[in-house]
Amino acid sequence: MKKSLFFLAIMFFSLGSKAQEKKFDIEIHGYVGVDVLNDSRASRTARLRHIYLYPLNRSLNQSGEDLNKRGEFDLDAAHSRLSVHVKGPTVKGISTMAMIEGDFSGGPIGSDAVLQLRHAYMQFGYSDIAFTAGQTWHPFFIPENFPQTLSAGAGVPFHPLSRNPQLRFTWKPNEKIELSTAIIEQALFRSSGFAKGTEESGQPELIFQVKAGGTGAVWASFTAGFKKLAVPTTIASYETPVTINSSHYSGSVRFKTKIATIRSGIVYGGNLTEHVMPGGVGRVTASSGPKPEFKPIITQSLWFDISSTGKTWDPGFFAGYLTNLGASENVTVVNELGRDPQVGEVWAISPRIRYLLGSHVWVGVEYLYTNAGWGTSYNAKGKPENMDNFVNQRAMLSFRYTF
Repeated sequence: MKKSLFFLAIMFFSLGSKAQEKKFDIEIHGYVGVDVLNDSRASRTARLRHIYLYPLNRSLNQSGEDLNKRGEFDLDAAHSRLSVHVKGPTVKGISTMAMIEGDFSGGPIGSDAVLQLRHAYMQFGYSDIAFTAGQTWHPFFIPENFPQTLSAGAGVPFHPLSRNPQLRFTWKPNEKIELSTAIIEQALFRSSGFAKGTEESGQPELIFQVKAGGTGAVWASFTAGFKKLAVPTTIASYETPVTINSSHYSGSVRFKTKIATIRSGIVYGGNLTEHVMPGGVGRVTASSGPKPEFKPIITQSLWFDISSTGKTWDPGFFAGYLTNLGASENVTVVNELGRDPQVGEVWAISPRIRYLLGSHVWVGVEYLYTNAGWGTSYNAKGKPENMDNFVNQRAMLSFRYTF
């Protein structure tokens, strides 16, 4: 509670600063969001149930009853956001801006709302070059093209969701092309089980990205990254860190028409658990050296989203598919270094409709049908086998006031 009051005090101080200091253009933005939802089965969620992933595997009691075969109800406003946007001054042709944003969904399920930092970054621009420093979206989450679901998860686990401290350099050679590169450290969003993965490896994650299309009807992007993580000493204890390397790729396309916008994307990579996706790591079963070797579990996902351009009624539809492909070598899955590595595949469909009360207020209804296949065993490469499928149906009523 004290942290939340402190954050609000900063907001009001910023408003006072605007009147006193004319060099800065300060704006307050955010939204109040209220969701009422019901699940038919206990499910894997995050951030006070606002981030939905997939239905849980069975959990049997002594009588053989499945304890996860029960529904859940929730009514919450903790994902409401508040942010300060600051522009200026421009010094020697270099433009400056900064943004800080938080919401109140940082606590564990069952606790009161807890303030969490979402974004805190600054940006400098000169001609066609920009430099960004701070915490903001991982390049895999592209603000120009992501699922328009009513739920706050924006298509997870099929679409990646991550915010990280980073240094990013961007160059726009023309109105249609944007090139960028970034170095990234894991912080709030970390690979499961790796408490200090990027720090102890001595190497930040490296990202390269290209976007094409500008504001045109057809837009596309491609992103490639590489990360090295240090395996925790509780798993592999040596004087020098045992590390695991992995690469990851994503492609994204958007097509606008007069009546609808079509969005789609694909993600492929090793150990993508920091993006709120299932997967993990395996220990190589036939290691040739004195130290154990580890390989990432490969995850692949596809997603599709269509939304209308209606000014009063805004229907839409989302679909996603994710599969666990296993590792590149024979491995033994390390459960401590994964997020539900037993999940072999997940698929979901989700129709929605919003009623727009002007440009700032809407009321929406969303239905989400999700099927998750949980493996009862692994093959030699750590791919789940002999899957049991579980279904959850989520119905949600959502209210939003944006300012």
